[in-house]
Amino acid sequence: MNNIELRSIDRLVTRPKEGDVPARTEHYIIPDYQRGYRWRGVEHVKALLEDIEEFRKTSQNRSDIYCLQPVVVAQRGDDWEIIDGQQRLTTISLILHYLNQPNFSISYDYRPESTEVLKNPEVYNDALPDHYYICQAYSFIQTWFEEMGQKEPGYLRKFSNCFCENVQVIWYEVELNGTTEAAREEEKIQIFNRLNIGKIPLDDAELIRALFIKHFPQGAEHTKVVEQTIFAQEWEQMEVFLRQDEVWGFIHKRSEKSNKTDDYPNRILRLFELAAQQTDQEGRATFRYYENVLKGGRTAREEWKRIKTIFAYIRHWFADYQHFHFIGLLIAGGMPLGEILKQMELATSKPDFLKWLRMQVKQKLYVDDWEDLQYGDGERLTNFLLLFNVLSCIQTEGRENLRFRFDLYNKTSWSIEHINAQRSENPLKEPKFMKLWIEETTASLKKILEASYDKRVEKSVKELDAILQSEKIEVEHFNRTRDKIIRLFFDKEDALNSSEDLDILSNLALLSREHNSALNNHIFPVKRELLINILQGKNTDAKMQKSFVPICTQRVFLKAYTKGYTEAYRWSDHDREDYLNEIRQVINNFIQA
Repeated sequence: MNNIELRSIDRLVTRPKEGDVPARTEHYIIPDYQRGYRWRGVEHVKALLEDIEEFRKTSQNRSDIYCLQPVVVAQRGDDWEIIDGQQRLTTISLILHYLNQPNFSISYDYRPESTEVLKNPEVYNDALPDHYYICQAYSFIQTWFEEMGQKEPGYLRKFSNCFCENVQVIWYEVELNGTTEAAREEEKIQIFNRLNIGKIPLDDAELIRALFIKHFPQGAEHTKVVEQTIFAQEWEQMEVFLRQDEVWGFIHKRSEKSNKTDDYPNRILRLFELAAQQTDQEGRATFRYYENVLKGGRTAREEWKRIKTIFAYIRHWFADYQHFHFIGLLIAGGMPLGEILKQMELATSKPDFLKWLRMQVKQKLYVDDWEDLQYGDGERLTNFLLLFNVLSCIQTEGRENLRFRFDLYNKTSWSIEHINAQRSENPLKEPKFMKLWIEETTASLKKILEASYDKRVEKSVKELDAILQSEKIEVEHFNRTRDKIIRLFFDKEDALNSSEDLDILSNLALLSREHNSALNNHIFPVKRELLINILQGKNTDAKMQKSFVPICTQRVFLKAYTKGYTEAYRWSDHDREDYLNEIRQVINNFIQA
């Protein structure tokens, strides 16, 4: 069975006495399937030393620990074969060497001369890449400690005490199942490849899984095996459920401020973070929490029951129509999932919890002056249009049962789109963009003429054709023509009214940034056609095609809210009023419920 624990640097150095076997210095072997030492002093070594120094200065308690990444080992006789962690283990040895502290020994299956270099790193040697990088790292360690020692009396002693006692590594000892030496060697290589190809590290979930298996109740071997098997099956079922993108996107919102991936290698880790109330993924915070909890007397069975309870809540929320939409709204609006979970546990009944959800939605996304919202209102406007879209889905319950796609919404960047085009305050200047605008607009205008003759539309087509046929597109002339055509579609009865306010709610819809970029600067009939092509899968841009178009935005451009007949190619005052009435009705139904 795999063994997992935290080990201090002192414990990496010395194996304690066991029975009649005296204490001994640990010995580690670097197998020949691993590359040599490649940590460069100005990068990884510096980061390690500075992180430990920051921990030393800010630690409030002598029992605090600084946790390093895992060292994965397999037993080879009385020694340890390093499957993963050679770089940090070698650096630890170099630091111990400089601090003149007891040190473990390292040997290399394939490069035995590197062992001697590691014993005397102050003697410069660049005969092999290993030797060069070891000496370079040690030279940096020397310089770093000399500079720090000049700033603080007794610095080496203070750092040494912290390093040897408070810095710990996650010790992950794998049990090999192969029945022959060749099979065991192949198994070790497979583990090494899994951990290193593509830089896939052990994450907290894998470490926690091993920790729980280790701590399941002792007793009859058959009972223990059965319980471990059930645990493994339940774990897998949870992971499979959370692997569904629609489920994961419902509970997990991508951070636009972070450059890190918004996914987890094992999504079940999110449940453990919630149970442990941990938000920091650095330094193995969640694993360390459970390592300490299980050492402190709590049982793996008790902690696993807590995880299953959280999972049951999420599965119920996902299945229940109203819980799904209200919780999805709050998470999309920025509320932490842990806060919702806490309230679920405090609620006296499901209706009580649902009442709390509705209240939170009203407080966080609804605004009393919503009819006065305008284009520049930023997050308030975006959240309100999100609310309108989700409420529109909720109010189809029992009829269409539309479900809002939070998974697609939460991984997309959003903006506000003018339904009818803005005035051309930002003129086009690049010939390729002007040409594209002319081509798309001309095609749309010709379709309008096929459906119904309009003298002004015909004149616009001729003007655009003339610009396109000219040897060089004159920027100012193009933008004057463009502006005139945009104003042509403000409203049929008042086609040249340039004072119409286009920034009010009745002319705004929620759209992804990708779609906004494609539709921006276009007149309504062109926007409508482009959006219909996207919805029908006719758009050739793969990125555009995968982007999500909210239901209310679809309905706006399809003119589904318009009562009675209006021209399909124009967003008129009548269309705007019907759209605003729909928003009014949906919002009032929610507020009065």
